[in-house]
Amino acid sequence: MKHLVVLSLVMTMAFSLSAQTNLTGVWNTGKENTKVKLYKNKSGVIYGKILSSDNSKVKIGKVLVKEVKLKDGKWVGKIYAPKQDKWYNAQFIPSKSTLKIKISSGWMTKEIEWKK
Repeated sequence: MKHLVVLSLVMTMAFSLSAQTNLTGVWNTGKENTKVKLYKNKSGVIYGKILSSDNSKVKIGKVLVKEVKLKDGKWVGKIYAPKQDKWYNAQFIPSKSTLKIKISSGWMTKEIEWKK
C-alpha cells in the first residue's frame, strides 16, 4: 500500500513538472504570425511578451500574459485583449505542441489555441 502511495505521488510530481516545462517557450498565436515568449520571472511567476509579428501595428515587447501561477493543479493568470484594451482571467493548458487558453469574462468563455 505504501508503495502505491509513493508511486502515485511521484507520478503526480512528474506530471506537474512536465506541465511547467511545456508552458514556457515561444508560442505562435496564429494571428498575423505573432509570436509570444512565455517565461518565468525570479519568483517563478510566468509572463509573456510579444517577440515578433507580421502586423506592423503590434508593439514588440508588449506584455500579453501575466501573473500565471499553478493553482489547484491548473495554470491560471491573465491575458490581454488588445482590441478591448482589457485584461481577462484565463486558464492555460499546455501540451507538447499546443497551448489551449480558456478566457473567461463573467459567464462567457472563449478558447483559443497557440502552437509551439
